[in-house]
Amino acid sequence: MARTRIRSSSRRRRRLGSQRMETSRSSASSTGRKKLSLRKKRSRMDLNKAKKYLIGGAAAAFVLLVAVLLIVLRPGTYIIETGNISFSVNSTGVMIRNETLYSAEGYRKTEFLAEEGQNLSQGSPIADVYSSDYSEKDYQDLKELQEKILDYQQSNAQTGIIDEDMKALDEQIRNKTEQIRKVITREAQGNLQNLQREIAQLMDERANIMRNASIEDTQLSEFYAQEKDLLNRIQNYKKTIVAEKNGIVSFYFDGTENILTPGNLDKLTVKSINDIVNGKFTDTMEGSGAKPLYRMVERNEWYIALVFNKPVPEFENQGQFTLSFSFGNDYTYDAEIFGHYTDAKKEIYIFRSEEDVDKLIRARRVECTVSARYTGLLVDEKSVKEVNGQKGIYVDYDGKKTFEPVIILTTEDGKALIQAANEDSPLHAGHEIYR
Repeated sequence: MARTRIRSSSRRRRRLGSQRMETSRSSASSTGRKKLSLRKKRSRMDLNKAKKYLIGGAAAAFVLLVAVLLIVLRPGTYIIETGNISFSVNSTGVMIRNETLYSAEGYRKTEFLAEEGQNLSQGSPIADVYSSDYSEKDYQDLKELQEKILDYQQSNAQTGIIDEDMKALDEQIRNKTEQIRKVITREAQGNLQNLQREIAQLMDERANIMRNASIEDTQLSEFYAQEKDLLNRIQNYKKTIVAEKNGIVSFYFDGTENILTPGNLDKLTVKSINDIVNGKFTDTMEGSGAKPLYRMVERNEWYIALVFNKPVPEFENQGQFTLSFSFGNDYTYDAEIFGHYTDAKKEIYIFRSEEDVDKLIRARRVECTVSARYTGLLVDEKSVKEVNGQKGIYVDYDGKKTFEPVIILTTEDGKALIQAANEDSPLHAGHEIYR
């Protein structure tokens, strides 16, 4: 019995110990779960605090920025910036070149030696013109006279007036005369100007011999005078026209050359421009009797007169503009405003260019686009005020509201591109201006 109790008691002790261990394990597990939950809660709280701090910091920075801007920029002001605006406008008008028109009278035939649009220097041959009063009889009379002179010289050689030098000169003059005749009648090639100069030198030499002779021969002097007269008539039958100055030669005429000149720019009217554009002008050469032979055009001076319905403010800037003609993409030139006046309630603007007129040598009626790209200070158009007839803006200079005169280069979409009117103005991008 005693052993039985001991065993029973031992079993109860083991069961109690096992229960206590299980209870201890359960309690430890529960405590761990509680600690983990607590750590998660603390982590979430820290994250929320961090978010609150960030949001609060950003808000504080924004408030600080607004405060700074309110301090720096007074109400109704803003900072001026640099900007670009392009401008263009289309119109129709007329071309005016600096050119000289040359005419030829009393000639029945012309042979052109230069080509249309050729660039010539002074003295370059342009054309050969032939007189209408040439006759072969003049040449025959000259030959007969020269034979008389030769016979007279041979029969009067003993007088001492005629010597071998004069005979040689006479022979050279006869040969040179024949060369001139052949060139004139196109039987041979040659430079007529050179031949005329050479025969003139020979005749001067012969005249000097006669003047230095101790005995004067009236008959021979008379023969020489007749010879010179006939020779001049033959030489004048053909004349080589040469360029009187440098330039581009043209043989094309439209009848407005005497009207559209640089000297007549201030005489142009809206009606005269429109008449020329529409082909309703009067040819100034009709009935004059003189036929135009050619015109010499200055390469680097020409003008365009354009008509607009209203003033173009951009043209008042006296800047550089680009003229793009409707003839093609490669007809683009730089030009500047040369003049402006009002007529018939419209505006006439004159543009001047110093670019090569080469491709515009025959242009008269023109359609073109005038354009420019401006760089300046960009402001609200409403910020530009007018004080005593002067446009300007109000600028903050060291805390003082100051009126600054400006030039409006162009406007677009409520913005104005400006520049200071005075060269020594301190105005620049970054200044604070008033609206």
